[in-house]
Amino acid sequence: MDDALDAGRHRVVAVDLAELHHLVLEVDRIAGERRLGPSRLDHPRLGELVAARRHVGSVGRDHRHLGVVENRRKRLQVGRLEAGRVCVGDIGGAIQGMKAMNIRGASITIPLKVAVMEYINDIDDDALEIGAVNTIVNNNGRLTGYNTDWLGLILTLKEAMPVKNKTFVIIGAGGTARAAVYGIIKEGGFPIVVNRSPENGKIISGKFNCPFYSLSKIGDIRADCLINTTPVGMYPHMDKSPVKEEDLAGYKYVMDVIYNPLQTKLLADAEKQGCYTFSGLDMFVHQGAQQIKLWTGKEPPRTLMRKVILERLTKSE
Repeated sequence: MDDALDAGRHRVVAVDLAELHHLVLEVDRIAGERRLGPSRLDHPRLGELVAARRHVGSVGRDHRHLGVVENRRKRLQVGRLEAGRVCVGDIGGAIQGMKAMNIRGASITIPLKVAVMEYINDIDDDALEIGAVNTIVNNNGRLTGYNTDWLGLILTLKEAMPVKNKTFVIIGAGGTARAAVYGIIKEGGFPIVVNRSPENGKIISGKFNCPFYSLSKIGDIRADCLINTTPVGMYPHMDKSPVKEEDLAGYKYVMDVIYNPLQTKLLADAEKQGCYTFSGLDMFVHQGAQQIKLWTGKEPPRTLMRKVILERLTKSE
């Protein structure tokens, strides 16, 4: 078996939504003219097309941080679904292609979690409140958007520390930051939004009625835990950190949602300051497992998922 994670008779392949969207339209046109089923058409990529109709995929603009976990040869078996990742410039076109090919679902990554919402038919209450979608489920052409980031983050936090009545500094103003603020409030914690851009940071702080500080003022804040939701420090820019080491001394816990590398510069600096640290690995597993459950209706093997991903990440370091 070629680096596969077994969870049933399923396999993972890569697919280009835009390319296959055009292909499926052409195949359907020819099939109509010839009154033939697509399976009888002679096309060099027909097998890939047929598989695509049962795909789930990861949609974003830059998947380099995922490269260590999956590529065209490494397959994660998650259900009777094909899965792959797609880099897109036109999210609307990608969603249209998803509908045209009856792709079961998609995982939406940075920076498209907010922009994708206008192309979805229905949005789950949690995702609507957060204002960001990271999961799409296709039910016969009707798309529903969900957010599993907040749940993945909260489950990870609760495995390491109490959330209720604790204060959290959230660095960032994107979809993951929104999910973090939402989840912390839902669990009885107190978030503080910190961002380099005041305009974007104040949008989130205003939406959730919580304090905002400019990143330049982070040294003035006192809190129990700091969470980085930005891509600063992500592979391949592993020498970067969103916070100066001396500004970490006042925190007991520091979390980085980045999982590649497992130990970012932020976490290494935090350990030097005596902080308890944890990476985004478990958040990645928990939110991904919830996505699989939404697509398949089955609970995936989280322990095995974590083991395989950890092995891949460790080998890459």
